[in-house]
Amino acid sequence: MRSLSWVADSRSSQRKHERNGGRRDCGGAPGGSARRGGHRERRRYGTVGRLHLDRSIPVDVQRFAGPADYLGVGAFRSGGVVPRFLALGYGCRHVKAGGIPTSLDDGTGTRYPRMSGVDCVTVYFINERTNRLALFTSSSSRFMTAPGTRPGMAWSRVRERGHQEVNCQGLFVAGTHALVALTNIGGREPGGDPPAPIRGGRVFELQLMSTRHPLSIECPEW
Repeated sequence: MRSLSWVADSRSSQRKHERNGGRRDCGGAPGGSARRGGHRERRRYGTVGRLHLDRSIPVDVQRFAGPADYLGVGAFRSGGVVPRFLALGYGCRHVKAGGIPTSLDDGTGTRYPRMSGVDCVTVYFINERTNRLALFTSSSSRFMTAPGTRPGMAWSRVRERGHQEVNCQGLFVAGTHALVALTNIGGREPGGDPPAPIRGGRVFELQLMSTRHPLSIECPEW
């Protein structure tokens, strides 16, 4: 089975730790200022940098990625249908609608959560039941998979040979205890059963999800 790896931007093979006003910022291009949100270094199977799915705890995330811009408890379904999570977000902004889910119900009777109104480029989700990293999502081009797929690149250049789901958008590559999902923006997902191949557009987001302790029912973030 193909390794689900995350690899670095080749321009940043070096990494450094800097303290700035008591904060530890990790990563950054050689000779430049440190960047927050995570290192751009070799990512092994089921890992993002030094972080491991089902092993890393919140303090590990902030040691690795720096102090989070957003910290919030939430769930992808309310009423205890799925485990709650602690979200650590980086590169965040306020939005009028949507954002990272909260732990509150939206009141529609569908068990969908109320949204925070905060959207982040990179988010590390900690499973509340295990207190371990269970989901990683990023639309930052600083992250890429082992075959070289990164957010923003043309979908036609995607080298992963995964599968599509009838009820979930994107391309999925399954491993023993992890699932990589690549989502598309600007392209066409014809649907069907089985779904027709995705055409056009660009890669929007990379997602790495634990299948041992998932936070969602079926699709990542669903």
